Amino acid sequence: MTKIAIITGSTRPGRNNQAVAEWVYGIAAKRQDAEFELVEIAEFGLPLFDESVPPSMAQYANAPYNQPSSVISTLASGNWCNPPDSGLGLKPTASTGVPLLDAYLWVKTPGQSDGQCDATGGVRAWDYTAYTQPGWPTDAAGQAAFDPLWGIDDPAAGAWFPQEALQLAQDASPALP
Repeated sequence: MTKIAIITGSTRPGRNNQAVAEWVYGIAAKRQDAEFELVEIAEFGLPLFDESVPPSMAQYANAPYNQPSSVISTLASGNWCNPPDSGLGLKPTASTGVPLLDAYLWVKTPGQSDGQCDATGGVRAWDYTAYTQPGWPTDAAGQAAFDPLWGIDDPAAGAWFPQEALQLAQDASPALP
């Protein structure tokens, strides 16, 4: 029988991935055509990704952004939502070359938006008095619906996000042909 491991995706303190992994496992475990296991990656003592804030978010605490710690904390918690500075991983395949690993997969279509990643949704925060760009919203309502990490209002969930799709392809590891 096929065995599928559902791996938690973070070892960072204060992470939110456990609930998501358990939700996926709860749905998958109802299937009769495979065996599923929930793997807690933090139990493996990996030396990576154990900082409290992802490096891609920590940069916003420094010049020229100068965002306060409360903003950095919110950005780190919402790092799952249309994350900037990301690339595609291994291509989906059932030919992994690893005896105990049945497949690599992408959970969603690359370039598909996670939705509006903004202050209104609670996954982005920004101190516009510390840093802004020409053309960014200047009123509270506009700022609440704006994603400062991409510099745009994000597309709706499931919609095509061309900027993210391009970045995922450009930053793919291994590189795409």
